[in-house]
Amino acid sequence: MRRITQHRLHSNGYTLFEMLLVLALLVSLLAMTLPSMGRIQLEHQLKQGAELVRLQIVSTRLHALEGGMDYQFRYEPGGKHFVAVPAEYQAIQAQATAAQNNPGGRPVSVYWKAHGEFQVKVKFSADTSKQVGSPLQPPQPLPPEFLTGFENAGKLTTVAWSPPLIFKPDGSTQDFSVEIENESGAYVILEVRGITGGTQLSQILRRVRG
Repeated sequence: MRRITQHRLHSNGYTLFEMLLVLALLVSLLAMTLPSMGRIQLEHQLKQGAELVRLQIVSTRLHALEGGMDYQFRYEPGGKHFVAVPAEYQAIQAQATAAQNNPGGRPVSVYWKAHGEFQVKVKFSADTSKQVGSPLQPPQPLPPEFLTGFENAGKLTTVAWSPPLIFKPDGSTQDFSVEIENESGAYVILEVRGITGGTQLSQILRRVRG
């Protein structure tokens, strides 16, 4: 007598339980990955902001060398604005006079000047005591004449600025450092060497929370 063996058919599809299990694993992996991705993005923005400031300081020094006159760089402690303008009041007066005498009413640039601000969620440290080599001074507004020619000059006159980082016509300045930070507590230190005017950015650091 022949034995007939029946083969049980198995489905190639997944059961609902298996699909839910895979979905739960994917959600768990995503939950673990998102904070890391967010931190990486914030740190990238911090590096971009710090590099923008570094380049502005380098440019300020170059214009002091090329123009044969003192230039100053200032930033907004606890804020996002920074400016580079001549440090000599005579040059500022000449700029303001040229703007007033311009028939078209448009800003006139007699001397180079620049304004920048962070477009991402980073800011300057509010502590100006980290500026090396200068007496401690509280943040203060700049006279309107120094900001003549900027599109948002009215707004900038209300900003309380840091003490100036002044570049001499030979490119020298005082030793200087400033911290640039993001909302997660990470920060970068930007340093300027007084004699050479060289700049250096630190690695990303984190504040120790007490």
